[in-house]
Amino acid sequence: VRLHGAARLPSMATFDSDGPAWTATERTRRTVALNPPEALQDLLQLVASILSKILDNPGEEKYRSLKQSGRVCQQRLLGRPGGRELLASLGFKSDERADAISLANAD
Repeated sequence: VRLHGAARLPSMATFDSDGPAWTATERTRRTVALNPPEALQDLLQLVASILSKILDNPGEEKYRSLKQSGRVCQQRLLGRPGGRELLASLGFKSDERADAISLANAD
């Protein structure tokens, strides 16, 4: 089975009783690949833009936090397959009480 140019999925022999024998990174990559090509491109460009703003403004906390209930976050990140997992794999943590997904400082 091909998923928009993604590598073939492993056979059932690679699964054990605890679930897929994939790393978190591989699960994220495969889930993100479920997006149609245009949605995948948009998702990856948005994440690249977020990371670029963080790198360009390392001391500014406002660039390290995303409002989870915001339209852009809901439609273009969290509403897409693998969006939440992709952010988590990059170090973003969800805080439901603060309605935010934030990247901690790398002090």
